[in-house]
Amino acid sequence: LSPKILQFIPLHPNANGSNLLQLRYIMRAYVFDVDGVLTIPEKLFSHVYVDRHGLSLEPFKRFFKDQFPDALIGQADLAELIANNPDVWKYGTPEAIMKDWFDGENLQNTQAVNVVKELRRRGKKCYLATNQDKHRGNYMKILMFPGLCDAYFVSGEIGFTKPNAKFFESVINGINRDIPGIRPEEIIFFDDTSENVDSARQVGIN
Repeated sequence: LSPKILQFIPLHPNANGSNLLQLRYIMRAYVFDVDGVLTIPEKLFSHVYVDRHGLSLEPFKRFFKDQFPDALIGQADLAELIANNPDVWKYGTPEAIMKDWFDGENLQNTQAVNVVKELRRRGKKCYLATNQDKHRGNYMKILMFPGLCDAYFVSGEIGFTKPNAKFFESVINGINRDIPGIRPEEIIFFDDTSENVDSARQVGIN
């Protein structure tokens, strides 16, 4: 986790969370990344798939470098990409592969998730902001984190990925629809990638 989120997580939490969140700021909105913050996958699915089937990793590197980014901005459908690359995804239907992928990387960071729950218990607004294709974005809303946050900002729906400033501008606009008049400096963002945090700061987010 980034150092910023650690100051919000107790080393010795008690049952009711009363020692959570000794906040240094007066914030009105809390925005959390997913992979590396709310989840900590032990191993990337491509590596799991390669090991399971005795395949080479190189075709997967090319797939994720050359084709997958289009799914992250909604310009390609992940299921179609998998189906159109049988030389890479040799075993399983696109639906079965995606289910295995999403289930396998659904390893939640209990401490961080409990922080979000405690914030919402205290009446604070919380949001997810994540680089995901639409399929995994829906999986997060419905199966991984149902009802955890007030809104979910998914790059595959926004059309831009972090660290693009337009991603964060869309987040600010979305939060403004939920909290009219909120200022960017009243939003705090947690991410495990410094480049994303720096980009958020460029548009005024803490």
